Amino acid sequence: VSMNGLSIFNTARHSTFHPDFAGLMGFTEAEVQAALEHRAGVKPGSEEWDRALTVLRDYFNGYRFSGATESLYNPQQVLRFVEEYEGLDLANLLKDGEVESHLATLQDRNQDLSAGEMNMITRSPNHFRVVSEFARESGATLRDVVAEDLDARAVSEQTTSYLYYLGRLTLAPGYASATRLAEFRVPNKSIQWRFVRRLLK
Repeated sequence: VSMNGLSIFNTARHSTFHPDFAGLMGFTEAEVQAALEHRAGVKPGSEEWDRALTVLRDYFNGYRFSGATESLYNPQQVLRFVEEYEGLDLANLLKDGEVESHLATLQDRNQDLSAGEMNMITRSPNHFRVVSEFARESGATLRDVVAEDLDARAVSEQTTSYLYYLGRLTLAPGYASATRLAEFRVPNKSIQWRFVRRLLK
């Protein structure tokens, strides 16, 4: 879902533009529920189940690609959540309802914005303006088109393309293709939180 390091853009082929692969770029709702039950050991239908699913949906769901019929979950984040559920005592952390104060614990640090991403964002006035807007306003959208090939020129000038390829923006519901005029948005609260945290540093 997220791509760090600009060198890979020279050889990457982006399957997110093909409807046949739209459902393969993350976990579906059914897969996440199965993981929560069988890997984390949370009982379906319980209050604990409802709390855990709410957090997963709010913070790790929301990715949509060309031709998608449902939004997808970030697989790295979901796997960390279910695999560390008992060890991090997430049942009790989530019970107090203060999810925001525990986000650092819930996050996979490998999914954080890299120094390279932040340097690219902060040195470009257009990148910084767009990211600042998304960091401030939940649910904000941006109308644009994503370039099919992200070369050095696109990285420096095309904010939407750059953030889309990094997994920081995704298609808004109701749009079928990222390479045609569409609306893009931050996929979930986890990404928004990362923007806010890094921009405030």
